[in-house]
Amino acid sequence: MDIKRVGDTPWYFTAVYASPDPMKRRELWDELKEFASTHNKPWLIAGDFNDTRFPSERNKSCNETNRRSARFNAWIDDMQLIEVEFSGAAHTWSRGVTPETRQSGRLDRALCNGEWGVRFETAKGLLKLEAKLRKELDEVMEKEEILWYQKARVEWLKNGDRNTSFFHLSTVIKQWRNKVVAIRDANDSWIFDKELVKAHFVNFFTKLFTEESYPHHSVIPNDIFQELPVRE
Repeated sequence: MDIKRVGDTPWYFTAVYASPDPMKRRELWDELKEFASTHNKPWLIAGDFNDTRFPSERNKSCNETNRRSARFNAWIDDMQLIEVEFSGAAHTWSRGVTPETRQSGRLDRALCNGEWGVRFETAKGLLKLEAKLRKELDEVMEKEEILWYQKARVEWLKNGDRNTSFFHLSTVIKQWRNKVVAIRDANDSWIFDKELVKAHFVNFFTKLFTEESYPHHSVIPNDIFQELPVRE
């Protein structure tokens, strides 16, 4: 649409509803790029682009979605388009009713060219900065996810879950399992105090391995580990 209003600069508006077919989307990107080469007025493009720009814009990612995002971002950069700030839900599309089948993403957005005028230069600069910082944040979060994934030593990972809290909790649980927080004394009473637990261990083994009470061969358990022959 060619928008004209008395007293204002004319501008173009394009409503987008991109195909779910990646090849057809690329044809649309080429058509819009060709239009931009012959029109230099302010231009706003908005709608369902059926593509995402960053991993945070999807609840699940894979190599294919990452490649499509890279192509989409390359097209935006080549067109010198700027993302318009928005408010509302982070993801504008979803389907599936269970955690296993649920998919969601931010497919809707608005882009404008650099011809909107000097009055928008500051805002466009901030939007560019936001895009740069968002990309850096995604990279940091991905590295953090890999770190906790390695620490948790899990054997599976759903693509794009970015469930860092899960991996963190996994390592914490492992630490809990590896800690002695209480023991029972000779009277079958629980000892929780850290210093008392340490003292109980020291006293037990001191008494066990003193010269006077060194354990006789007959009292050492012989039904747990493989027995060794007695040396003559």
